[in-house]
Amino acid sequence: MTELYDQDLEPKSGSSVKRSLAISLSWILLAGAAGYAYGYLSPFSQAPVTAPADLNVDSYLTQSVSWESCSEDSILPTDWQSETFDSDAAECGTFVVPASYSSEFGRDLPDLNIAVLKSPALDQANKLGTLYFNPGGPGESGIEVVQYIDIPKEIREKYDVVGFDPRGVGKSSPIRCNDTDSIDYYFETVSSPENEQEGIANSEWFKESAADCAKLNPNWWVMTTLNTVQDMDIMREVVGGDEKLNFVGFSYGTTLAVEYIRAFPENAGRIVLDSVTSNDNAEASQAQLESTYKALIALFELCAKDKECPGNSVAEVEQIIFDAQDLANKGELEGNAKTLSSLANEAEFVPSDDELLYYGLFALTYGSTEDSYPTFKDSMNELVDGDAWYFEWDALEYSGWTADDDDVWTRNNSEDLLNIVNCLDADYRDLRTKDEVIEDNKVEAAADPFTSKFYASDSGYVYVGDRAGCEWSWLAFDDPKIPDPPNLMESPVNESGQTFLLIGSKIDTVTPLENAEYTATLLKSRLLTYEGSGHSPSFGGISCIDDAVTKYLLEGYLPDADIVCAEK
Repeated sequence: MTELYDQDLEPKSGSSVKRSLAISLSWILLAGAAGYAYGYLSPFSQAPVTAPADLNVDSYLTQSVSWESCSEDSILPTDWQSETFDSDAAECGTFVVPASYSSEFGRDLPDLNIAVLKSPALDQANKLGTLYFNPGGPGESGIEVVQYIDIPKEIREKYDVVGFDPRGVGKSSPIRCNDTDSIDYYFETVSSPENEQEGIANSEWFKESAADCAKLNPNWWVMTTLNTVQDMDIMREVVGGDEKLNFVGFSYGTTLAVEYIRAFPENAGRIVLDSVTSNDNAEASQAQLESTYKALIALFELCAKDKECPGNSVAEVEQIIFDAQDLANKGELEGNAKTLSSLANEAEFVPSDDELLYYGLFALTYGSTEDSYPTFKDSMNELVDGDAWYFEWDALEYSGWTADDDDVWTRNNSEDLLNIVNCLDADYRDLRTKDEVIEDNKVEAAADPFTSKFYASDSGYVYVGDRAGCEWSWLAFDDPKIPDPPNLMESPVNESGQTFLLIGSKIDTVTPLENAEYTATLLKSRLLTYEGSGHSPSFGGISCIDDAVTKYLLEGYLPDADIVCAEK
C-alpha cells in the first residue's frame, strides 16, 4: 500500500515546485557498484530469448472491456491536465493477460489485470481507430501520460486515445517494494566505496532489499518487456478491435515499439518512436555519457554567465557542487529528503546525501537547457548556503515521489519496475574483473569527466564484489524456476513493410541522437532530428515536431527525406 508522508517539505519561493510528470527513469541501481558504472551496459544485441512466447492466447482475445467512468484516483489534478484532455469524457477499464506466455515457466500463475484509460475520439463517425501511448520508464503510467501531454486536438478528433499501465505498473496488478528503501538507499550505502568493507556493505544492502521485495512480490520475474509486448497485442484486439496497432512510445516506450514490430510485424500500424533507447553498439553507451556531460556543461555555462548564479566560470560552478558533496559526505549538508526515510529522527538538522545531490542535478538534464536553467540557478543559490533541498526535490521526483498541494508525498512504483524489468530483459550482472573496471572507468571519464569525478573514490579504491551488478539478475539466475535473463536483447528488425517515424534530440542525456539514427537505419524508417536539447520532445509545443507527428498519424504521410526541426 502506498505510504503517505505529510511533511513541511515545500521548497522556498522561487523554485519550480512541479517538475514534469513525464520525467522517466533511465539508470538502474547497480548493487556493489560505485554508482557511475553504466557505460558498459546496452540493451540490445544478438541473443536468443530464454522463455519463448508459446502459450495459446485465443481465449484471451475473446474478452471484452467494460468501460466505466474513471475513478477519482485515476484522474490527475485539473492543473496537471492538458487543455485537450476532457476528464468528463474519459473512460476506464481493465482486461486480463496471462502472467507468463511460456508453457515451461509460470504456467499456473494467476492472470494479471491491465488497466487502461480511453479518451473517445471527438469525431466518432470518422475515427481512424485507436492510438495507444506509453511514456517510458520502464515503470511510468500510460494512464497518466494521455492526460498531461498536449496531444493535438486533430489527433483526439480522429482517434480513441488510450493510455495503459503496463504489467506491474500503477493500476495494473502492481509490483511494489518497500517505499522507504527508496530513501534509505541514499543513507545506508555509499556512492564511492573507499575500502572493501564499504563495498561489501553496499552489496549486502542491495541483496537484502531485493530479497525483501521479491518476498512481497513472488511473481516479480514475469515483468519483462517481451511479456508486455504480448500484452499489447491482446490489448490491440480487445480494447480497440483494430487490425493494426497505432502507437506512440517515448523513451522505454520505444523499446516496446521495437519489440512489438519484431514480434507482430503483420499487426504494426502507424508507430512513433520518440527518444529511442540504446542499440547494439558500444558507441551508443559512449554517446550517452557524452550527452550527459554536454547537458551538464550547458547548465554550468549559463550559471557562469549569470551574475545572479554563483560561480564566475564553469570550473567554479563545478567546484561549488564538489564542495557541497564533501559537506554531504561529512554529514554537514542540510536537506529534507531523509524525513521520508525509515531512518528519520527528530533532530533539528537533517543531513543530505551526495547521490541525492547528483540525481537532482541529473534530473534537470532531462528537459531542455532553457527550461531547466531557472530551477538549476535557484538550486545552486540554495546550495552555496548549505541547503541541498532544491536538488533533493528533483531527485525525489526522479525516483517516483510526488508531492501534492498539501505537501503530502507519495511514491509510485516506477523505480521498482525500472530495476526489475531492466534486469530481466538482459543479464545485468557485472562480471568484469577489477582491471576491466579500471579500464572502463577511464573511458567513462573521458566521455563525462564531471560525473566520473563525482563518483570517484578519494582514495582511488575500486571495489569489485562477487555479486556486482543488478541484484535482480542475480536472483533470476539463482532460481531454476525462473528463466535466466538473456545476455542482451536482439537488435531491431523490421519485416512489417511499414515505415515508422523516429524522433531524437541533438542533446539528450537519456537517449542520445545516435540511438535514433542507428535504429532508423535498422527499421528502414524515417528520422526526425530536433536540433535542441531535451528528452521526449514531441507533444511539447514544438510545432515542427508536432506537425510532422500529426500528419503521419492522421494521413500516414512521411517525406522521402529525413526531417530536421530547428531548436525552438
